[in-house]
Amino acid sequence: MPAVIVGTVGMGDGPPRCVGVRGRAVWVLGGTTVQTVRGDAGSVERRLVAGRLRCPCGGVLAPWSYAVSRVVATSSGVWRLRPRRSRCVACRVTHVLLPTLLFSRRAYAGMVIWACVVARACGSKVASIAARARVPVSTVAGWLHRFGDRAPRLRQVLMGVLRGVDARVRRVVPAGSTLGDALTVLGAVTSAVRGRSSGLDTVTDQEMASHLTRGLLLAPSCDLKSINTNPFLVPAQIPS
Repeated sequence: MPAVIVGTVGMGDGPPRCVGVRGRAVWVLGGTTVQTVRGDAGSVERRLVAGRLRCPCGGVLAPWSYAVSRVVATSSGVWRLRPRRSRCVACRVTHVLLPTLLFSRRAYAGMVIWACVVARACGSKVASIAARARVPVSTVAGWLHRFGDRAPRLRQVLMGVLRGVDARVRRVVPAGSTLGDALTVLGAVTSAVRGRSSGLDTVTDQEMASHLTRGLLLAPSCDLKSINTNPFLVPAQIPS
């Protein structure tokens, strides 16, 4: 069955604890995990009601109320959303279904953040990036500093992911900077994944980054050793 990107991310005031679920790392806080899902709210709801979304344990996810409402700034305005909450009928663990278009606990949409990261990799100054994005300079500087610090390790880990999704890969041409190199490898991962399934042929680099890091790429604590290196094994239907 085709797969959409489904994974787990941590949420809360402190670092989540990591528990094992059938050989996979699942971030848990207060008995709840957060899974990244593609598609709009209507698509997620239809798949959830139809039993087409799965828990990392393999069980079917069923509707279970909603998470806290939030407002996220986008390039065209604001996005008001209230992520769906689900519960596994097998293990009884509850999950918040977080759109892959977001990073955990960020007040701006993933693509706003991603545009700033890409611009920095292309050599733009922080102040000009912030002005174009209409985001405070201090906020953009914080994103870029955190991403930059993690870029070398992220590139290394992503090379392992790339070999897993495309065994033909032998070498990725360096981009000339640690940030650019990380983005280049991520782009290669995304391209390889797009070729695996028609259901993933529109997935973006930003969505891939959110999923692989469980939404924690820009969180104060992000242990890249726990990166989701098996992102395409949880079966769920193509968004519809």
